[in-house]
Amino acid sequence: MIRPIPPVLFLLSIFGMVLLDRYVPIRAIGLGRWAWLSWVFVALGLVLPIWGIVTFRFHRTRIHPGEGHASTVVTTGPYRFTRNPMYLGMILILIGGALRLGSVSPWFMLPIFGLAITRLWIRREEGWMSEAFGDTYEHYRSKVRRWI
Repeated sequence: MIRPIPPVLFLLSIFGMVLLDRYVPIRAIGLGRWAWLSWVFVALGLVLPIWGIVTFRFHRTRIHPGEGHASTVVTTGPYRFTRNPMYLGMILILIGGALRLGSVSPWFMLPIFGLAITRLWIRREEGWMSEAFGDTYEHYRSKVRRWI
């Protein structure tokens, strides 16, 4: 089975959102003076993964467990709140994009992206981490939520 890598899934989701907004717009939602809020979500969506990457680098572990197992279970930085800050960042950017586009249609891509990333990557990565770190990872998993 071909698994598109997460950045490709993310870009496909953005493309899908734009297409839905352009060709199948369902009820326009104008934010008016609250339009700046979309940029807050985009900014948070950029900061969160960068914070996660910096935290991984600090712990000298791999960013992608599929490239060989991580050397440790990272539980600091954004990993105190979410097991997937990089994927959560993508979701936040998609939320910002949906707000910016301005119709209901783009919002349909969020659950599709969430399901795709969970089924194609997150479950797989969690399996790798569980295999590599056993009870240490399972304890972390029981304390920190997948998303938020």
